[in-house]
Order: sequence, then structure tokens, then C-alpha cells
Amino acid sequence: MIEIKNVTGIESFQYIRKQLSRGRSLSTFINDLSIENGSVYAFVPGGTQEEKIHAFENGGIYSFDKELLNTEHPVIPVQNNARPLLIGEIQKHLNADKKNCCLFEEPILWPSDSKLTTFGFDYVYLGGEQVFYFFNKGNANAEKLDEAILISDDYIFLCVLSSLDLSTQTNFLPSKEITTDLLRVFAKSAFSFFVGAYDGEGYLMWVKP
Repeated sequence: MIEIKNVTGIESFQYIRKQLSRGRSLSTFINDLSIENGSVYAFVPGGTQEEKIHAFENGGIYSFDKELLNTEHPVIPVQNNARPLLIGEIQKHLNADKKNCCLFEEPILWPSDSKLTTFGFDYVYLGGEQVFYFFNKGNANAEKLDEAILISDDYIFLCVLSSLDLSTQTNFLPSKEITTDLLRVFAKSAFSFFVGAYDGEGYLMWVKP
């Protein structure tokens, strides 16, 4: 069972800012917010030791078969049971108000990347170099959200929950180029955001005060 633990403090704020500093434009604009005024929560398995909860850089928050370490080429699969909880938080936000929306920042793909066609996934882009996946109440499908998490989770992960007028949301039509100013407005209106943690095994959630 996954629990949500309050981990607000210097260590969590430092970790979040470090993660955001590695991202693209959305990460940069979110990093400009007064993050330290908000609260931070960790998605971790119930019963996780306190020292592991605060070791945001490290994996190992799930138990595993130690016999796997005795094999010739030990490979421990990454376990992350927090994804359904993350999807639930996103859907709750999107369904609460028509103005509510979210963006996933794609960390590595470019608009010209053939993988986007392979995914068959709706996206918007910035400057021909950056890709983002947009969701609102109209496409708050759990399966699509799950795909967006899997696609955009790489060396970093960022999903931002925000709110925009419906007229402004029309600028996020599939395969449409957005502006830096629009992305900045989206970031400034953020209610909450999620970053990857525990070496791919969980997430931290920042919540606006």
C-alpha cells in the first residue's frame, strides 16, 4: 500500500530544485516559483523507514528477492506502485474545474522525433526543440495519463497541475507550437507539481500554500 508522507523541509526543497535545474523550459519556470513557501509530500510504500523516506536520490524503498543479487548478472527491476495514486491526483485536479489542466514535460524528445509518431500521442511544442503533453477535463483518461507518465519519465520527470481560462487552453491544441510567454503563464498559475524520486521508484508532490 502506498502512503503520502509530509516531507516538507530543506532536504526536499533542495532535491526538487536540483531536479528542476536539469529540465527544460517548464522546469525552469517552475524553479522560479517560491517553492519553499509550499509543502512537499512523498509517495512511498507503507512502513518505509524514515531514513529511506528522506533519501530522495536513492532507490531501495521496496523489498526485493535478495537471491537476485547472487546471480551472474544481477538485475533488480524498478518497482513503482505509486503511479495509480499519481494518476488519481491528476484526475482529481482535472475533473474539479474546466479551467484546470496539466502539462508533462518531455525531457529528451524533439518535435521532429519519429518516436512521437510511434507513440501516436498528442503533444505541443516550443521553439522546435521542446515537447509537452497537455491534459484537461476533456482528455483526463487514466490510460492516456499512464502513457504520458511512462513516456515522459526519463532521467527526470515533471508533471505540473495548473489552471487557465478555456480560451487560453485552445492554444494547447495537438501538434501546435506554443510560446514561451504562454508556458510562463501556465507555470505561474501552478497549484501543484510532481517530480520523480527514489531512483524511479516514487514521486514527490509539491503543493502551493
